[in-house]
Amino acid sequence: MKKPPLRTARGIAQLCARIAWQKKAEDILVLRLGVLENAPADYFVLATCSTETHLRAVAEAIEEATRQRGVANPRREGWEALQWVLLDYIDVVVHLFRPETRAYYRLERLWGDVPQLRLSERTHRLYTVSLSVPQASEDAPGTVP
Repeated sequence: MKKPPLRTARGIAQLCARIAWQKKAEDILVLRLGVLENAPADYFVLATCSTETHLRAVAEAIEEATRQRGVANPRREGWEALQWVLLDYIDVVVHLFRPETRAYYRLERLWGDVPQLRLSERTHRLYTVSLSVPQASEDAPGTVP
């Protein structure tokens, strides 16, 4: 039975996180960037892979699963070095890291003021673990001092 196509960015992010989990990726975290104005995507999916072979397997599994659900092929980066592979689905960007690369770039700290979600191992759905949302600044453009 063919599964219906995915229609939401959250659905794509959840599928990517679930496939990464099934392929034994570690420290899977989803950042909901869509709460920010001019965000580069609605969601970032971050995961750590232990080896280059593991990273390639996780990336290929995510591409296959999304293709089967009717999602257009992503823009791909990082296949030469296999330290940080990026799969860009426009509204969802998957970042697969080797441990030392993830520790160096620390994207979760760079985007630390957005809601963070994790995948429930029981239900395989995303749930919020952090709700830190940026507050409007009094110095924001378009405000009168």
